[in-house]
Amino acid sequence: MGQGTVTCSFNTKPVWNAFSAGPGIAAGIHLWHGNVADFAGMQQQFHALLSPAEQQAAARFYRQADRDRYIIQHGLLVVLLRWYLEDAELKPSYIYNPNKKPFLSNRFDCYFNLSNTGDEFLIAVGDSAMGIDIERVNPNFAYADVASYYFGSEELEYINQSADPHQAFFLLWTRKESLLKACGSGIDDNLPQIPALDGTHDLPAYFDSANWVTDSFMADSGAMVSVTHVLPGNGMNLWQINADSI
Repeated sequence: MGQGTVTCSFNTKPVWNAFSAGPGIAAGIHLWHGNVADFAGMQQQFHALLSPAEQQAAARFYRQADRDRYIIQHGLLVVLLRWYLEDAELKPSYIYNPNKKPFLSNRFDCYFNLSNTGDEFLIAVGDSAMGIDIERVNPNFAYADVASYYFGSEELEYINQSADPHQAFFLLWTRKESLLKACGSGIDDNLPQIPALDGTHDLPAYFDSANWVTDSFMADSGAMVSVTHVLPGNGMNLWQINADSI
């Protein structure tokens, strides 16, 4: 078995399109970016789309804002899966790997992933494995201690020499997390071994032999986004979505 790789790059001019529902969505990876507040009036509708287990999970959130975000993001995922799979009556049933990454129990040709930061969220649906992460670039975040624990020496040098160390930190963090989510792994003590600088890198031996690509870019809000997917792929489409879209 060959060694896996990851190729990381940054897109300075991502093209975000306004999304409107259609009879189906073309193959590839589709990434939707939105804000919870835009869907506040649809919360009851989305709650009805959740499985009983998801409704129970939503009820366990202490903060109303967290509960609202969970309901809206997971309900909207059902809507997007119905569009992508062209099944208007789809009621998704999920299975989970040991790290609690969900998959559709009866459709092995469709993948999805979720991420959020504050009121912003990302939902990815596609025909190949992927992982996504979005992080608000907080200029007041004390990143130094976290970076020293989770990043390698070259990555620390990259952050410290960057014109914007906070942005550099969140770039590398989202790359590491999106790769681990794509592989179905959790954050662990091996994070310094996960490469995140620009270029092509060999992955540690415990990864499979897949060749991964991580695309990073900024959302219009200024949040950092990284998307990891396998090669070859059928392309990636970026969509801005709000209540008027659906």
